[in-house]
Amino acid sequence: MLDSEIGRIPIRVWGELGSSLQPKERMYSHSVVDFMMTTMAIVSDRKATYLVNRTFHREDDNAFKLRTMTDLCERIGAQISAASRDRSMQALAANGFSPTTGQPLPDAQLPLSITEPDINTLPGYDIYAAECSVRSKNKKAMLPELTETFEDPMMTCYVAIDDIGVKRQKGTRKESESSSKKKKYVENTVVKVMSDDEEEILTGIGMTGVFMMLLGFLLHNQLLVNQSLVFFTDGANNIRTHIKDFFGFRPYRIILDWYHLQKKCGEYLSMAIKGTKIRNEILEQLKALLWVGDVKGARVLLKYIDEKVIKDKKQLDKLDGYFEKNTAFIPCYAVRAELKLKNSSSPVEKANDLVVANRQKHNGMSWSPDGSGALASIRAILENGELKYWMENKTVPFTMHHHFAWADPYPSAKVA
Repeated sequence: MLDSEIGRIPIRVWGELGSSLQPKERMYSHSVVDFMMTTMAIVSDRKATYLVNRTFHREDDNAFKLRTMTDLCERIGAQISAASRDRSMQALAANGFSPTTGQPLPDAQLPLSITEPDINTLPGYDIYAAECSVRSKNKKAMLPELTETFEDPMMTCYVAIDDIGVKRQKGTRKESESSSKKKKYVENTVVKVMSDDEEEILTGIGMTGVFMMLLGFLLHNQLLVNQSLVFFTDGANNIRTHIKDFFGFRPYRIILDWYHLQKKCGEYLSMAIKGTKIRNEILEQLKALLWVGDVKGARVLLKYIDEKVIKDKKQLDKLDGYFEKNTAFIPCYAVRAELKLKNSSSPVEKANDLVVANRQKHNGMSWSPDGSGALASIRAILENGELKYWMENKTVPFTMHHHFAWADPYPSAKVA
């Protein structure tokens, strides 16, 4: 019954841990499944099938079939996702939260440190020194009076969240006729949790389910106790709404990612201003004001732009509305940078590339929600350094880990 690939030496076999097998499907050694999952998460299905067959000297009728590989990958990915959900539900129930809604139950005994105001801030003299430094460096914009607090990074849990869409496979005609434009893409939600020098990537299809998993993960790892909670987002309304719904029981802070703020300004100005030169000049002035957190000054600047260079006033109004809507989430990036605090959601952008984009966003590729989610789940535990743990225990550790310096053997493998 053993399908050993190394000299017929008896080794542990996939299936001993409860994996469901299809009729006539063989049991594969852990080494084979490990290699299958690693290659499938990195390169295209066809290339992964070729590499597995070459590595294990499989040919002709004995060769692994592409469909066998994709089916196994999808099943294992689904099992990983289910295990993460189970661990999350257990953590929620153990901490007095509903495992179905993620809300605190009436009799929940929340730690006082969760409900008390945030007091994990940096010393005043550090902030004053940073202010003085910023004032001396920034000649293009005056630093407004600071009213915000600055968290102590050693006592803070940072959470960066983003959605990434991949092209959705076409369903049956009946499904296609009833589907909306939004269903042209499969949306993967990716979360990067960072605390001190530890981190974890969480992912799934459906933002609500991922937020449930995130809450369970933070509770399980006691990251809501004696910790400040800071979220980085791109400004999407649905992300802010989910943060409020799931973490409204305690203090938290949302910071608008600096990269996305610059990008949004550039997009609106491109549609609103005539000529590249004047547009870039205005953009630089806006960036200088926003870098020091002067949203009021940025909005005044928009009002006094010469009408002769405006080609679409509505776009400037939309940018002004964007500033107004996000004022509370735009900090003084300059002082934060001087204090060496995080200003960007770049960790989750990088996680998006690793977990989803590099593998799934290529010309000609389209995905079912199950297939896309399965691959993302496998790549996430690979990036977390947890694949071996999964193979041996058939569950996920659900704990923070030190940065895992995993070397991608195919760092430029972006060919479908």
